[in-house]
Amino acid sequence: MFKYKLPKVIYFICIGKIFMELGNYLWPLFTFIGKNQLGLSATQIASYLTLFTVLALIGTIIGGKLTDSFGRKKTFVIFMLLSAMFCISAAYVEGQAIIYLLTINAFVIAIGGSSTTAMITDFTTTDKERKEAFALYYIAMNFGFAFGPLLGGYLYDLDLLKWLFLGDGVTTGIFAVIVLLFVPESLPKKSDFDNVVNTKEAAKEGNIIKVLLSNKALLIFLFVNLTLFIVFRQFTYSVPLHTDFLFENSGTVFGIIMTVNASVVVIVTTPIMKLTQNLKIETKIIIGGLCYLVGFGMLAFVNSVPLFLLSAVIWTFGEINISPNSKLYIANHSPITHRGRFSSLFMLVNKGASILGFFIAGYIIQVYNFQIMWIVMAFISLAGVLIMFFNREKKEVKAW
Repeated sequence: MFKYKLPKVIYFICIGKIFMELGNYLWPLFTFIGKNQLGLSATQIASYLTLFTVLALIGTIIGGKLTDSFGRKKTFVIFMLLSAMFCISAAYVEGQAIIYLLTINAFVIAIGGSSTTAMITDFTTTDKERKEAFALYYIAMNFGFAFGPLLGGYLYDLDLLKWLFLGDGVTTGIFAVIVLLFVPESLPKKSDFDNVVNTKEAAKEGNIIKVLLSNKALLIFLFVNLTLFIVFRQFTYSVPLHTDFLFENSGTVFGIIMTVNASVVVIVTTPIMKLTQNLKIETKIIIGGLCYLVGFGMLAFVNSVPLFLLSAVIWTFGEINISPNSKLYIANHSPITHRGRFSSLFMLVNKGASILGFFIAGYIIQVYNFQIMWIVMAFISLAGVLIMFFNREKKEVKAW
């Protein structure tokens, strides 16, 4: 059996992440809230999601800089507590005021969220530890998320909107308190730089753009992640819109889809780690992209709940191959002086992909239909797979 042997602090971070994800249902359910509670059109919903993502993108940039200068722990705790405050406040207002608070929260939570990957990288000293730490963090995230959307879907269908905001705020606050009490500051000191001399994590001078442009392989890797995340991000926009178009009790249906997604991650990730431990990261990304192609592409031709669930299982296998391995690749290619900023760079790419994905999908749905939109997403997945295939490094970092 695959066992995790990690520093205790990693377990505290993972426990905190479980609590946070138990309440992480506001963003997946925003399509429903915007459409049915706030009276927004599909285009308006896409516009707000784009606005949230743009602000999150800016927040991520700020968070990465603060993480590398002000400190990991302080940045995380301060801004996560602020996020909790804004979510709880949204429970006691109505109408447009909810949008204002969620808009501010999108910016604030992005600043705080930039710290976790850097903390995990700091606290792991060997390649094996780092692989296991990122995998465990990924499992913890999905363990909480396995129940969060299902609970959120039921609360939504029962018209208990207030409790959606309260739950999200309280669980975010719990994560902040756990880090405050049990996770020490991990910002590297000058003495730590000697441990990574002559590695891809060696300290470097200059801003992040200068450092990034010197690494062609990483640039290509980030571009592939951009294309694949455009497709994956549809689970928070196009999937709920499509379920709302096809099914009654769509909130519950979408909650079940998300629970299936997270449950598959929790159950399957560790066995896949064991079975594929000798595969390389870029190979795993290619496999994941093919799963996205099939899983999301098939939604162009299905209209039943069981087949939507089968789709979720397939694209979840893609997520398992892509998400933790991408973070591991970035961590292993981040100079110790730029860990926070490189961590935020990965988040920036994903947020940029979200903006493009919302725009592309929203436009196609409005002008054409869901079928055309899912076919386009399948071709975008194929493009990412081909780029990764033809730009594989001869010497790759092994996955897991």
